[in-house]
Amino acid sequence: MNYLFNITEFLEMVKWQDGVDILVLAFLLYRCFVLFWGTLVFRAIIGLSLLWIINLLATMLGLIVTSLILKGLGAIVVIIVIVVFRNEIRGVISNTNLMNLFFGKPVRRRIFDYRSISDVIFSLAERKVGALLVFMRKNSLEHLVQDGVRIDAVFSRELLFSIFDNKSALHDGAVIMDGSQIKFAAAFLPLTTQKSLPLYYGSRHRAALGLSESSDAVIVVVSEENGGISLVQEGIIKKVLNKDKLSLRLEELLEGKTQKAKKSSRMRNYAQNIGVKLIFLVLALFIWFFFAGEKESVISYTRPIEFRNLPKNMELLKISAEKAEVQISGSRHILLQLKPEQVGFSLNLENSEPGKNVFPLTSKNLSIPPGLKVIKVKPDKIAVVMEATGTKSIPVAPEFVGNLPQGKELLSYKMTPDQVIIVGAPSVLKGISSIKTEPISLTEIKESSTIQAGIMVSPPSLKLSPDFPGKVTIKLMIGEKVKKPSNKKQ
Repeated sequence: MNYLFNITEFLEMVKWQDGVDILVLAFLLYRCFVLFWGTLVFRAIIGLSLLWIINLLATMLGLIVTSLILKGLGAIVVIIVIVVFRNEIRGVISNTNLMNLFFGKPVRRRIFDYRSISDVIFSLAERKVGALLVFMRKNSLEHLVQDGVRIDAVFSRELLFSIFDNKSALHDGAVIMDGSQIKFAAAFLPLTTQKSLPLYYGSRHRAALGLSESSDAVIVVVSEENGGISLVQEGIIKKVLNKDKLSLRLEELLEGKTQKAKKSSRMRNYAQNIGVKLIFLVLALFIWFFFAGEKESVISYTRPIEFRNLPKNMELLKISAEKAEVQISGSRHILLQLKPEQVGFSLNLENSEPGKNVFPLTSKNLSIPPGLKVIKVKPDKIAVVMEATGTKSIPVAPEFVGNLPQGKELLSYKMTPDQVIIVGAPSVLKGISSIKTEPISLTEIKESSTIQAGIMVSPPSLKLSPDFPGKVTIKLMIGEKVKKPSNKKQ
């Protein structure tokens, strides 16, 4: 396809509706980027986009089988993404109100009193109470965390102490925190696969490392043996010795930036957002141009007309045309993929009457894929002659072929029934005086016998009455051929 065109022609072709179409598409693409950025769903969307681009290239190059395979594969991948990442998609939507769905960024409930959290963690460490706290960030953890008891309670010092108390049924496993809420307790995390860890790291440290390697979560570990506190993030374990440092570090990691850093980078983020929006505007322009922005082309097809819903007791006697030509316009991309069998005419004869009927042949009688427009149909009218069906009793004549064996002759035959009733248009029945059976071969017949033969109804517009069988019974009388006396004089 040729995408090089004159800019003047393009500007003349684009309407204000097309501009709105492009802006809406760019807005929707940008909102998907904002809502799912940093999640596993975003990676899946990138993969689907690459698959779509490869499919476009295959279509442009005429790789028909490859294109069909990629289309089917794309549909399967979409279903897999929805099923596998349904929890993460639900998490993004549940943490986003209606206003943030279309404007702004999704807001996750955050912990504001990091000092209190730090105090609780160091209090657990002083008492040498083992603890494992997981702080969710952007990525959902439901596909990584096993078991766990749903709590869904607001964080409090007393609740956290009761959970990690040695006598509590929930003290084993991790506490999952989503913002200021405790979502799960007694949750089991995936263990790390690293083999070079020091021996003094227990199962809590290994579980924290395993989760940090598979997600963006921040994990705090309190050792039951020595009361040491470790902060785990992105597969790295760091010791924390001070309450203030722990609260500050948690705020930096969970809030994204400190307030001071936010103020200094506000203009830079604004500039970056403008750049990202421009990228999605260009992407929307490309998508719109590929599907709707090409100059329209015209193609012609000549296709047979299908006549349907023929009234009962009526016969189709004559039609003015069996085929019709149609001119179709549309995007060059769509027309290149259009197949002749996707274009079809059909004419409804349900309301026809005996005699001549004239039906308009328009785009309403044409079946074409969406996105195409009918310019002209030729002929624009179809004349159909209908006639009420009639019946006629017609004698049946056997159709013998071949010769009897030497010395044999056909003395006589008797046929049952010898007449049948034919149904059809009276004007056609008028010219029928007899009807034949299917060919009956005499070559293999050596003696008198009874055979059955089918009735050959011709022309095809005629048919046997339902009360008559499709075959006749013929009783053949075969005898020895009598030699004629010689007239030769002695």
